[in-house]
Amino acid sequence: MSSTNGAYHSGLYFDILALFFCGRFPSTISVFSMTATMQPGPPLLSVCSTLGFSSSRFHLIRRSNKCPNTKIILETLTSAIGGTEFPQLIPYLNQCRKTVIHARTIDLSYRIFMFLFNHTPTSSNPLRQYGCTTL
Repeated sequence: MSSTNGAYHSGLYFDILALFFCGRFPSTISVFSMTATMQPGPPLLSVCSTLGFSSSRFHLIRRSNKCPNTKIILETLTSAIGGTEFPQLIPYLNQCRKTVIHARTIDLSYRIFMFLFNHTPTSSNPLRQYGCTTL
């Protein structure tokens, strides 16, 4: 979203695509739009207008992604990023809690996965790597 002289718009490409597709949909079909980052107010009104959503003809459903039981921990990695050992992560493995680890590359993600997999207690559920394919 950007603002020019107080007028909000979603970008030229979005406007062109929205007009192209919405102009070709019959009025009898349902159209859904989802976003995780829409700000209320003029940005929302601009996007709704572009999609042809008038105030009496669409439902706005807002859900919060706030998770009160989520704890965000940021730590600097103390081991070499190019290595295969990540002992700093062992305490998280032993907590038996759901944990998300952000890695910048697939290679680093795989090395962390293999380290944790090799250090998982045999009584625990096996680790699951998301977004990977099995060879």
